[in-house]
Amino acid sequence: MTLSLPFLLSLVWETILSPREAARQVMAIDLPRAIRWQALFALVLVGSVLAVTITWMITGHPVMYLGVVPATPFVAAIVSLSGSVFTVFAIFWIGRAMGGTGGFGDAISLVAWTQFVVICMQLVQLAAFILLSPVSAAVDIAAALISIWILTNFIAELHSFKSLSKVFLMIIVTMLGLAFGLSLILAIIGVSVPGVDS
Repeated sequence: MTLSLPFLLSLVWETILSPREAARQVMAIDLPRAIRWQALFALVLVGSVLAVTITWMITGHPVMYLGVVPATPFVAAIVSLSGSVFTVFAIFWIGRAMGGTGGFGDAISLVAWTQFVVICMQLVQLAAFILLSPVSAAVDIAAALISIWILTNFIAELHSFKSLSKVFLMIIVTMLGLAFGLSLILAIIGVSVPGVDS
């Protein structure tokens, strides 16, 4: 299988239309685990820079994590990398705990590919903002919903689950755990969260 740009772009489109079939193709790409991690980290870094840039272009100011930490590219990269690593372990271990059969390496690949698809959608959002700015917010919402749809189907295919609602519940639990973990990290480094007494 040749990982050419035309193939990757066609796979992005298939990921949106038929995510479970796309997941099977992604998992069929046999790469060493170290390469999968490197791909994930590289894609997260690119996505973080794009996210900060697009947000600044649209709003005129950076977003704030938990209302107190400005999302500079460095901060966004650290948060995104932490979240991506957490997601890989969570979908593997929680999926296994729920009776899933997926492999850890495939979990890395699917999270990395999801990040690549997100980057493609970010570029679409950027183009929409430049060419027709009023629709950029709608593109952002659509991208978020598509991302959840893709991740739900990817996890279902990874662990051979038939019920998407079961997987969606797993994602909600994972997101809550990620939010708690992020709050804990910020507390450890001395950043107070609004509404929480020190």
